[in-house]
Amino acid sequence: MRFSAPAGLFCAYAAGMGLTVGVAALAVALARDGLLRRIRHATPLLSRLGGALLVAAGAYVAWYGWFEIRILRGATTDDPIIGAAAVAQRRLATLLDQTGAGTLTVILATLLALPALGWWRQRRRHSRSARQPTPTRQAPTDGSEG
Repeated sequence: MRFSAPAGLFCAYAAGMGLTVGVAALAVALARDGLLRRIRHATPLLSRLGGALLVAAGAYVAWYGWFEIRILRGATTDDPIIGAAAVAQRRLATLLDQTGAGTLTVILATLLALPALGWWRQRRRHSRSARQPTPTRQAPTDGSEG
């Protein structure tokens, strides 16, 4: 069975999005309470940054839509914002192409292994401390409080 180019692009997009969401879900699942507590303290800042990013992305999409409408109406225009975004996209695509799938796979595997390693070390440390008996305070034998 042979895939068409649009089907291949869709599958690549779906795999990339699934991988992104999967890595984020795995990182949250492996994170312990301490990391989550620190993130909760930063929640107001992260919410504002996320909101600003969404506003910027929405503004770009609206600008791009307006640009496309102008193009469809026959206007030949050279937009500096669309041009800058295209240049950034080309540079990123070139960088990813030059990096290669093998290197990107190693980077992803490392990013997945680091939280797993931290989880494993913390679990090992916790099980080691659970095995060691805690010293108990003994009552004085001479009848004095101590």
